[in-house]
Amino acid sequence: MSFWTTFLLVAISVALADVCWTMYIMASTQHKALRAGLWSTMIVLCGSFATISFIADRRLVFASALGAFIGTTLTVLWHKKKDANTN
Repeated sequence: MSFWTTFLLVAISVALADVCWTMYIMASTQHKALRAGLWSTMIVLCGSFATISFIADRRLVFASALGAFIGTTLTVLWHKKKDANTN
């Protein structure tokens, strides 16, 4: 697999992991144990590919950082819009 393909896949997997982190935190604060547990499992699954990839090539840490920013930002913006529409 080419570097840029792996870079994109790592960024996507970390973005998804950060979506899962955001959802995990929300479920945890609402005391929804099963939902939080499922999100926690998804964090590990999504993050594993990125971790294995940047162990092999440290340059992919930048893809992880990019994915983290995108995943968290989009999830928070989505929830902000959702909350604004319900009020």
